[in-house]
Amino acid sequence: MPTFRDAISEINALGLGANVEIKPTPGLGINALGLGANVEIKPTPGLGVEKAKATCALISSDWPDSLPLPVISSFDMSAMAVAKDLLPNIERATLFGKLPEDWLSIVEQLDCKAVHISTRHVTQAHVDAINRHNFPVRVYTVNDAARGQELREMGVSYIFTDRPDFF
Repeated sequence: MPTFRDAISEINALGLGANVEIKPTPGLGINALGLGANVEIKPTPGLGVEKAKATCALISSDWPDSLPLPVISSFDMSAMAVAKDLLPNIERATLFGKLPEDWLSIVEQLDCKAVHISTRHVTQAHVDAINRHNFPVRVYTVNDAARGQELREMGVSYIFTDRPDFF
């Protein structure tokens, strides 16, 4: 079985990049693995603004200087608006299950730099449209190597996976 570092190397060799959920682990060198962190503000009805403010405060006060800044994403566009206002210099990415017809106006309004979309709903037409506007396409959650290869061939920039050992 490959090590975590080997799996990340293989994902990167496919040209997909690697984004995984990382829980704080003493001694784990995130930079050494070449990983970026995605901080997802999980949607909670009626609490999006408060959760976004708390998340932004935590990033502002506690994010290690030794690490690259994270990408902030959420399905909750009110949370993303708060992140835009409170942390304008941190990259944001819209998070969609299905790509809505007005996706571009949402991305532009929130000044996002990438689009995250579900592997269950992404199509070649979606990837082409997003790429045509020069946004990276990041697809979640891909736990099958054949699907990862298919997405790479479609023009996807990165994948999110729970199983880097599959790649």
